[in-house]
Amino acid sequence: MQPPRQAVSRRPWQRYLAEFIGTFAIVFVACGAVISDAASGGAVTLLGIALAPGLMVLAMIYALGPVCAAHFNPAVTIGFAVSRRFPWRHVAPYILAQVGGALLASALHLLLYGRDVAMPVSFGAHIPRVAAPQAIGFEIVFGFFLMFVIMAVATDKRVSAPVPGLAIGLTVALAIMFGGPISGRVHEPRPQPCAGRVRGRRGTGFPAHLHRQPDRWCGDRGAGLRSAARWVAARAVRAGGSGVTARSRTPLRSPTS
Repeated sequence: MQPPRQAVSRRPWQRYLAEFIGTFAIVFVACGAVISDAASGGAVTLLGIALAPGLMVLAMIYALGPVCAAHFNPAVTIGFAVSRRFPWRHVAPYILAQVGGALLASALHLLLYGRDVAMPVSFGAHIPRVAAPQAIGFEIVFGFFLMFVIMAVATDKRVSAPVPGLAIGLTVALAIMFGGPISGRVHEPRPQPCAGRVRGRRGTGFPAHLHRQPDRWCGDRGAGLRSAARWVAARAVRAGGSGVTARSRTPLRSPTS
């Protein structure tokens, strides 16, 4: 993520396109790693499944951060909007771009891997291995970690430019390594309904498996909102009590024109 001055001149459609491309790349790699692992009999391994999206998140933040602030996740977009670091009028277009990128990625999985390979693993979509309450608990914890790291490294002017991408990418990878075997954690809420929609039910295109997704969406949204609220409160206390000014060094506020 880059300083605000590098993103202010971007037009809205450029930001939305960047969100679309970044989300597409992350979903294509994240869910594709799961499909490839199943197709190869486990050759990718859990480490590969975790590192693939983590490294792609890192790359997309560096590549597209100056353009769109590199949200690539509805939970991140909503979290920054709630914390008043992102304009609400851009929330819906950002989320539409993110969902569109995820849909395209899942459609390409269907085309490239084939239905017989992709369907047995639900196109790389998360399938919890525990009961719904437990899955929601894990998702809340991991979602909180992700949003806390993002809010910390992307809004503190004392953090050097190369740090946010590395910190966020590693958080994604570590969360998948730990939570993947339990809640099927992909650490991103966007791919799941998209994969189900592409897969369809009996080939009709009806969103199958959406009934399995409340744990992911509830967990990520709840964690995102809580992280945003706590971070805003902490920054307010710091700014008021210690004389430190809570200024932003990130383009997360940039789409204001």
